[in-house]
This record gives sequence, structure tokens and C-alpha cells, in this order.
Amino acid sequence: MDVPADHPTAEALQLHELAEAHIALGFYLSAVKLIVEGDPGLADTRLREAIEACIGQSERADVALRRLRRLLTGRRRGDPNPEGC
Repeated sequence: MDVPADHPTAEALQLHELAEAHIALGFYLSAVKLIVEGDPGLADTRLREAIEACIGQSERADVALRRLRRLLTGRRRGDPNPEGC
């Protein structure tokens, strides 16, 4: 979700994105654990799907972290609209 960097809630929105991705990543990793402990015959496909979801959420968190870093670094420098945000 893109919001102008000078918007007062820009940091809050990026923190929300980061938190959602982190929570989803935890759920997917819990699912991986259950799959591994469950039926080995179904594990291969289900594990692949869960691992792909983990990777996607990790990438989502990475994007939010980079945006938040740019926002905070730009604000410290006095730039009201850090490049790329």
C-alpha cells in the first residue's frame, strides 16, 4: 500500500504490512510443522505450497522493512518525501 511519505501514518502503514507478513509467516511455518508430523504421503505437495507461501510472506516483509527504513532515514535527514516511498 503506497502512501505519500509525508503522510503522518506512512510509518504505521508499513509497520502494519510488516506485522501482517510476520504473523502470516508464523502461521505458514506452523502449518509446515503439522504437515511434517502428519501424513507423509501428502507432505511433498503440501510442504512445497507452504514453503512457497513462507517465501512470499518473507518477501512482503522485506519490502515493508525497506520502505519503512527509507521513510525513517528520510525523515531524520529532513526529507519530507524520501525517494521510492
